[in-house]
Amino acid sequence: MPDDRYGSAPLTPWQAWLSMWGLRAPLSGDVTQDISPAIGGQLGLVNINATRSGDPALEQRIITDVASYGRQLGWLVDAVDVLVRCQPREHLTKADIHALDQLHKLAEQVAAVKKQAAVDRIDRIVADVQALSQDPEANAVAIQRVREALPERSPVNDTSAGTGGDSACGDRQTACHE
Repeated sequence: MPDDRYGSAPLTPWQAWLSMWGLRAPLSGDVTQDISPAIGGQLGLVNINATRSGDPALEQRIITDVASYGRQLGWLVDAVDVLVRCQPREHLTKADIHALDQLHKLAEQVAAVKKQAAVDRIDRIVADVQALSQDPEANAVAIQRVREALPERSPVNDTSAGTGGDSACGDRQTACHE
């Protein structure tokens, strides 16, 4: 009987015996390999340059020593969002306004995810502080660092804190063109 794995030819006795045990000859079967999503590097004898950069070593130094792609992109989105919010819209087409609104919405969504991530970390932070507090003498330096990181006055109850916006156009919730 033909086996689809080998075309229309019937299995040889050796193929039948090996396939019965799930054994395969070298280079004769499925190959699976987990390849880490890296910017570039070496996989065996093959050099990988996923960045398509003119200077992969420089690109690697930038994302390692200066800022990751995500951080760079975040800074750009924040900066462009300031421009979007301050852009006069009277001479823009509907498509232009839609494009600006999409970028502003992206910036708001990223800010919301970051805020939620900070809230989600609270349980871990509290648990870590409680664990440190189990042996205050051994963890005195770490406990002191936590105390120093806390503000003198809780910003939740402080009405003098302001809106948090530091640009001429106001915070992320306020658009200049409105």
